[in-house]
Amino acid sequence: MRSAISLIFFSVFILIGSSAWAGKPINNLDGQVPPQLDGEPRGLEEVKTAVITACSKRGWMPVIVGPNDIEAEINVRDKHFAKVKIHFTPETYSIHYLDSKNLDYDSADQTIHRNYNKWVILLGRSISRGFSVQTQI
Repeated sequence: MRSAISLIFFSVFILIGSSAWAGKPINNLDGQVPPQLDGEPRGLEEVKTAVITACSKRGWMPVIVGPNDIEAEINVRDKHFAKVKIHFTPETYSIHYLDSKNLDYDSADQTIHRNYNKWVILLGRSISRGFSVQTQI
């Protein structure tokens, strides 16, 4: 009886523990660019600058690949790598997964290590924060 209870607890522990390490759905982020104080949309260069500044502050290496597109890479402890595409207009921006290494990416399930999603969320927040700083000036 005692060994059966131990086996049940062990099985539950393994099940819960493995779900904590399981991949999470990839978080592709879509954000709004707030208008200027006068209600006019921001300029494309202003949006590009906000994206590049946010990337740099968060440790992402941005590369301009088109008039409305930036690809950004991050290397964490020379072990984990992620690459995203950031598309932007005067009204919106989006961050979409491109590639990764050592982040348990599963192309069939479209899942990845939870830290990737955290990095993308923090990058999106930094981009949005950049507009609020520019608005207050």
